[in-house]
Amino acid sequence: MITVTKKFNFPIGHCLLNYDGPCANIHGHNIDLEVTFGIRHYMSLDNAGFVIDFNEIKKGIGSWVEESFDHAFFVNPMDASMLKLLMDRNSKHIIMPNNILQYGDHTGLYNPTMENIALIIGVKAYNFAHLKNLIFIKVRLYESDTSFCEIEL
Repeated sequence: MITVTKKFNFPIGHCLLNYDGPCANIHGHNIDLEVTFGIRHYMSLDNAGFVIDFNEIKKGIGSWVEESFDHAFFVNPMDASMLKLLMDRNSKHIIMPNNILQYGDHTGLYNPTMENIALIIGVKAYNFAHLKNLIFIKVRLYESDTSFCEIEL
């Protein structure tokens, strides 16, 4: 297996419902994102010798992340007061789970945790890999220097 990883960075804001801890407060993170793709054999390298050109990952994943998530506030759809504030201020926001998955009536599964945000990015990266005839390996989302979530689909 030969893998390549592209890193991105973007700031977000969020707060969690039904949580008794510091993340219940409105706050933000400078997110570091790593997206990893691979091929099974060196004979699958392209004509230039790449698994995939890093610029293709930047265009396919990085531009989507920047456009969608950069300086966005991630909000639980059950947080009516936060949604109203964001809409009244015309602030950039992402309503979880962003139509990627349907969870039912479970508040925590709609919370903008690193796990749920990573899952949204993971689905996008998985689809990108499929279009490029690559293997999706993982998405790693850091909320700090010491804490990250990793998704492998």
